[in-house]
Amino acid sequence: PARALEGDERQWYYFSAADPPNPMIYKQGFAVDSSVNGITEFRGNCFNGQLKGDLLAQQWDKKTYRLDRPKPGEKRQTTLSVLTGKLKGLTLNYGPQCAVISVDFTAFSIKVMRPDDEAAKKTDQPLVYDINRWRASPEYDQTLHIGGANFNKKGRKATKLTIGGRTCDIKTQSDGEIRCVLPSAAKGDFPRGFQAIDVSFSDGTKGHLDDAFIYLKPGMGLESNRDTKDG
Repeated sequence: PARALEGDERQWYYFSAADPPNPMIYKQGFAVDSSVNGITEFRGNCFNGQLKGDLLAQQWDKKTYRLDRPKPGEKRQTTLSVLTGKLKGLTLNYGPQCAVISVDFTAFSIKVMRPDDEAAKKTDQPLVYDINRWRASPEYDQTLHIGGANFNKKGRKATKLTIGGRTCDIKTQSDGEIRCVLPSAAKGDFPRGFQAIDVSFSDGTKGHLDDAFIYLKPGMGLESNRDTKDG
């Protein structure tokens, strides 16, 4: 998932866990019991954003690990811990509204772990959790799903939704999800880097989510690196 970040050359090289560390380029990884058959980035802002940006790894038929990465500005080390032992699947995906999805081929079932977010129960305000897909090409119209809570509480409706200042046309909505279409960006006219989501509602309330969505097209990262080296 980190390959979505532009301009960071460390993402484009492979190193074995046995290679000696190089603080400027490579840091030895964490040992996770094999076999790990699924990895995903948790993109949701539920639980006050405590898990946002962390990596989840699925050990087949046993455990789901959390790689807790420090947020920008935090002075602490990355830590590895067990998130849950209940998914027990073969693969792992992040889904809308902070859901974690695993496919259990042993039991022929799909298992979904959804959050029980106390913060959402204690407020009437709309809460924006995430967007799926969170990275997409600017060359085509994109149908996107914004997950959250309390969108339609007390009869309100979402009236306007923007991503990085660009309007995403609302098609359907419910209390926990808004589906919208983001138009293509002609001639490369689109914002770079992670963009915020802003939602306006009929009762005057607003929802907001920082660092939610990034435009990504093949070669963008390489182009950024090349420009930096030449300049």
